Amino acid sequence: MATAVSEVASRLFPPEGLVLEFGDDTVSYADLVVVAMLCDEWKSFLEMSALGSHLAASRQPDKAALRLEAERFRRGRRLEAAEDLRAWLATRSLSQPEWRSSLERIVLVQSCETPPASESPASESPPAALPDVLIVDAFCRSLWEETCRLAVSWLAAFHTGEGDGGVREHRVDLEEVAQLAVGIDVPASRVEVIASWQGAFDSVRRSLASDDAVERLVRRKDLDWTSFDFDELTVDSKEAALEAYLCSRDDELEPEEIVLRSGGELTSRSERAESLSATFAADLLAAPIGGGAVGPSETSDGWSITWLKGRRRPDAEDPDIRASATAELLEEFLDRHSAGQVRWIGPV
Repeated sequence: MATAVSEVASRLFPPEGLVLEFGDDTVSYADLVVVAMLCDEWKSFLEMSALGSHLAASRQPDKAALRLEAERFRRGRRLEAAEDLRAWLATRSLSQPEWRSSLERIVLVQSCETPPASESPASESPPAALPDVLIVDAFCRSLWEETCRLAVSWLAAFHTGEGDGGVREHRVDLEEVAQLAVGIDVPASRVEVIASWQGAFDSVRRSLASDDAVERLVRRKDLDWTSFDFDELTVDSKEAALEAYLCSRDDELEPEEIVLRSGGELTSRSERAESLSATFAADLLAAPIGGGAVGPSETSDGWSITWLKGRRRPDAEDPDIRASATAELLEEFLDRHSAGQVRWIGPV
């Protein structure tokens, strides 16, 4: 998500200032806290930051896991170069030690979902995370980035004025919001405004998910959403994969015997055509179910051959297919209605 460089108010949580403008509407960091509350992400964010701080007070994270988390963080944000990371942190008024501390909290929480009873009795919860921790974690754990995506989607739907019956209201439990917003000023009137954005989004989503619209999209996506069930044998080299393939085709050996001979790894997978390479998907579309091996194919882990066990065309009545169709219809709709409407102000 592209952002304009802006100075974040120092050591305040949530930071002061605006994050974006959508038409005549503005969204602040405090507004994003409300968005997180309304989509049930806020409590989890607070709990994970508190637990991470609690664990970090008495433990050290695994160094290998910490390196992997740092690589994942930088790769996901395209910050491979050291100067890019420094610039990213500076834009958010964060230091490298703060960034590393946030990664340590993430790794510790991932490795231990709950602290041992000796450290935290069952009747007690980890103490609340300090504001300085929340400031860092909100950026490093993508709270602002994820809630911005939601806010833009909600506003795009709200500005269209469309939906089933034009419903634009969304009832919220203001008392519950007030309990979640401990130490944060969340005016009830602002909560109701943001909830109306969410209500418009829910209304548009329901309206777009009509049977006719879903069926039309499913027909258009027939090949992309065709699912394959298959066993895949992965080996280290193309030569080993070719030998395994010939054992299946010429010697008609069973997959189990070929696995034993090859020393490779056999996994069972279920994938849609759109998640596979075009060549591999085409091979599976043409292959007989329960027939000989397909391949060899190059993969990220080496080379493989495959035995097709099942093939299913998409069905509009299938809940997973219907969910995919609804999500795609909604994304197309919101992309059309948000183009040129967003102006980024603060970093996320």
